[in-house]
Amino acid sequence: MTLKSIAHSVMRGASLTLLASLTAVAHAQSAASDIPTGPSFKSLVEGTVVPFFNLAVIPLMYALAFILFLIGIVRYFFMGGEEAREKGKAFIMWGIIGFVVIFSVWGIVNLLLRTLNFAS
Repeated sequence: MTLKSIAHSVMRGASLTLLASLTAVAHAQSAASDIPTGPSFKSLVEGTVVPFFNLAVIPLMYALAFILFLIGIVRYFFMGGEEAREKGKAFIMWGIIGFVVIFSVWGIVNLLLRTLNFAS
């Protein structure tokens, strides 16, 4: 058996499998209209995803950015040495960048939610 004949057999088998699965999907589509539908995507987003992010993820991100900022301030003002001051500057900068990114993403998400009529 040559490599070409093996490849031909595999392709024929894959084609038959694909054809059989497509017919099963077509039959499932006609039967799916009898099944009652669950909650809509909009209600899922409004009821679960948005509150989770607004009440858990976003405050955690703000807290982490604020902690980085505070660590930078402590290192800059209270730790001795030039190296500690440089690390303090870096922490302050990353804390501020974190705040800017969080505010920007939060604004873009709220803009999208209002544009797509997901916001109430």
